[in-house]
Amino acid sequence: MSFNKTVSTITQLLEQLGQDANLQIDSAQRQAAIAAADISNELKQALIQADSLAVKNQLDVCPDVYCVFVAHEEEDDADDSRDSGSNNTQVIEKAA
Repeated sequence: MSFNKTVSTITQLLEQLGQDANLQIDSAQRQAAIAAADISNELKQALIQADSLAVKNQLDVCPDVYCVFVAHEEEDDADDSRDSGSNNTQVIEKAA
């Protein structure tokens, strides 16, 4: 089974489990819904055991984390850029 199909199937299953109150209350119905899903046995066991870490590992879900640093502008530079921006606006207005 392809990765995209697996993710789509597990997403639909989790949505169904979240929306159907009977599946949240009745563990036998929940297990039956999981067993009927077209996913690997390892994923089924992880869902039945409510092992979110195992589900993440099976789906190879790892969010990308990015860190960006931006230098703080000094107030004098900010004033200069505002002045130059207004000059550009004036030039554009004159050109039009």
